[in-house]
Amino acid sequence: ADMWKYAGYMHDQGEAATAAHSAMVAIGTEDAIRENIRSYVDAGADHIDVTFIYPTYASLVRQIDLFAARVLPAFR
Repeated sequence: ADMWKYAGYMHDQGEAATAAHSAMVAIGTEDAIRENIRSYVDAGADHIDVTFIYPTYASLVRQIDLFAARVLPAFR
């Protein structure tokens, strides 16, 4: 999926839908992402769905590597 088309789709859904969606995603620094995931774990979640938005395959691999090295260890 083209990330820019997705961004356009979210824009077309309106401000309220975009805000609701944004409240459920983890975007930002490693600390912010860990904090976001921790809130779900603290609420009882034992599984999460992770989707990376990437412009190139190399970017996808880098994001997965960073997530695995810097975010996941906090939840093992």
